[in-house]
Amino acid sequence: MQISVSERDRHLLNFLWRDNPRDPLKCYQLTRLPFGLNCSPFIATRVLKHIAENNSDASLASQTLLCSTYVDDLLSGADTPNELEILFSQLSSLLQRHNFSLHKIHSNNIEFVNRHNLNPHSEVNLNLENSSSKVLGIKWSSKEDTFFFSPPFMDFEPPLTKRKILSVIAR
Repeated sequence: MQISVSERDRHLLNFLWRDNPRDPLKCYQLTRLPFGLNCSPFIATRVLKHIAENNSDASLASQTLLCSTYVDDLLSGADTPNELEILFSQLSSLLQRHNFSLHKIHSNNIEFVNRHNLNPHSEVNLNLENSSSKVLGIKWSSKEDTFFFSPPFMDFEPPLTKRKILSVIAR
């Protein structure tokens, strides 16, 4: 993500650096929005919304950005391979015009994955029989196109009490 920071605000993003402990400190200024600031998720979401609202030429991509984005994760799909190609093309083009790019693209359509050479860059598991991906913290089975939870095994020692259950839930 490449979101420029306004010149008037860059003085708020200074940091000190030196390569060697004997060297004097150098002051640097960030020109791009860094991850980790408490405002970064809001700004990223707002920038994507702004891009979507001001690019009506890619209406499918704009609508997808407006309705299917959570911070920097986009979760969408299509009913047909042709619709998927159109959506992917519009999204890629729209985001590239604004110095964004799509990463970690997962699909249950192997032809789509192969056609766009997504395998090395997107962590797609091509074994569709057993593949699952995490989507916003929930697992997605590409074979069955379903979401599922895999709760961790919880070993309770007897006697089972409310306190023990609450202790495990709080983890």
